[in-house]
Amino acid sequence: MDTRLAVYWDFESLHGALCGIRRGADWLAQNRFSKQDALIDVAAIMEFVVGLGSVDTNKAYADWGAMEGYAPALQRHSADLHQQFYPDGAPRLGADIRMAFDIVEDITQDPALGTVVLVGGGSEYLSLT
Repeated sequence: MDTRLAVYWDFESLHGALCGIRRGADWLAQNRFSKQDALIDVAAIMEFVVGLGSVDTNKAYADWGAMEGYAPALQRHSADLHQQFYPDGAPRLGADIRMAFDIVEDITQDPALGTVVLVGGGSEYLSLT
């Protein structure tokens, strides 16, 4: 039987981790509101994920004003882009909390989902491994 998957992307966390590695720890904080270059290979990640089963749910969370360069690649893989708004301009676990609610809701509404895949770059997900 084919495993049905739900994929959730904490895009700002993932992008921020790569920025820290490639451009230095403070780079993203200083350039948060600028249009961001695409550093994440969405196709490679989705190729891996599709090898695990069939993707039924694919949701990505970010401030898409700054991360708009990723939108075409995500949409090619049928990702729903969920806009995150940060009233004071600083993301503080906004995507994490929204993802947690969405995951609980999705697996409750569709118990046939066999696997949840979290794609992120922060340590807040370590307790789930």
